[in-house]
Amino acid sequence: MSLQALISDNAKIGIRALLSKMGVEIGAYKGSFAQHRAKLLDGEAIATVWDLGAHVGQFGARLLSNGYRGGIVSVEPSPSAFAELSRRSGRHPRWTAVEVAISDVAGPVTLHLSANGQSSSLLTMEQLHVVADPKSRPTGTQVVQSMTLDRLQSSLAMSPPFFVKLDLQGGELAALRGATTVLSCTSVCEVELSLADLYRGQSQWQEVVALLGSAGLTICDIERVFAHPRSGDLLQVNALLRRVK
Repeated sequence: MSLQALISDNAKIGIRALLSKMGVEIGAYKGSFAQHRAKLLDGEAIATVWDLGAHVGQFGARLLSNGYRGGIVSVEPSPSAFAELSRRSGRHPRWTAVEVAISDVAGPVTLHLSANGQSSSLLTMEQLHVVADPKSRPTGTQVVQSMTLDRLQSSLAMSPPFFVKLDLQGGELAALRGATTVLSCTSVCEVELSLADLYRGQSQWQEVVALLGSAGLTICDIERVFAHPRSGDLLQVNALLRRVK
């Protein structure tokens, strides 16, 4: 890849991330990842979207702006991010916000906060992440409450079929291990996969894909998310998975 092409590609990823913070999604053109997601939401008659790692509600806002009319449960453990998420979701009767961390355990856990908010995690950030994105640098910790997705579904009794979106900064595998019942009713999953070690003890993408595969879900699309600004190495992707029929 030429230097010009590398700069252009990384610039596109940066612009997409910036617009994402505002709840704006670009690229919903024919054949795009966003259009594929919209087709699956409609084609699978999704009744509830589980938005895990919602931050301030960017994903939910994009779904609504793209015409989704089902229910959304946006889950976010950071109190500062949740305040904005709660305000945003409060304008929509089918959008529920829950202030909790999703994992395979219940009780108090430590949330490692980041400067940009979106990179906060239950895991400690590795230096590679900070070098690739200085705005993600750690800023402290906060104790938050954690529960399993199955337990949350039991308390809310949302209607299937489900679309499960996970953006948990390395904690995807733990969340999925606590979601056996929810996964059995899931038609589509969107998960952020790290191709490099960005958090200490993070989920390995191969294990995440294997677990989802054992639940009957297989990859049907991939989207570039985060690349190293100097080397151009791809660090994170979003994967769409659908139930095999």
